[in-house]
Amino acid sequence: MSMIVGLALIVGAMMLYFQFIKPVYDDSQQVKSQQVSQRLFLLNEQDTIKRVQDLISSYQTQGELQQAISLALPAKEDVSGGLAQLYGLARASGVNFESASISVGALRGAAEAAAQEEPQFAPSFALQKPLGTVTYRVKITGPYVNLKSFLELLETNIRIFDLESLSLTPVGPAGAGTLFSYEMAVTTYYQRPE
Repeated sequence: MSMIVGLALIVGAMMLYFQFIKPVYDDSQQVKSQQVSQRLFLLNEQDTIKRVQDLISSYQTQGELQQAISLALPAKEDVSGGLAQLYGLARASGVNFESASISVGALRGAAEAAAQEEPQFAPSFALQKPLGTVTYRVKITGPYVNLKSFLELLETNIRIFDLESLSLTPVGPAGAGTLFSYEMAVTTYYQRPE
């Protein structure tokens, strides 16, 4: 009899296990796996959002860089902009802007420019745009100290200017406050517009 009771208890325990405990255990395991899956999904989404934010930041930085490059090397001649910058630099340094003449050079490819300078080193710069030149022949007057200030401003200006030639002539009597007349050729560059 005790064996029958023991067997009945075992069978009853197994029935309780399979009827009540096993389904609840399986449900809890399914809920845990869903939580883990959702947590992994959330982490992946957060990582994706961070990457997108980094890309957006990178593109914004490149836009600022492109804008700075466009100021230094404009996409067209911008003759009036270059002349306005030279006039502004002259006023800021205290010299008088007397006159200017302008000549626009032809476009040259980067590979052509390299071949003209050193033919044995003429690489192909397919990604670099051809450059054009604008030369300003400018006449200014003022003391020598102010000329030095003008040249420093020209050197640190956002737009690239190369001083090609400079000649000076004294104006008036010699002395500490002697004025000079300066004639210079200043060249700036631009990219070919697409």
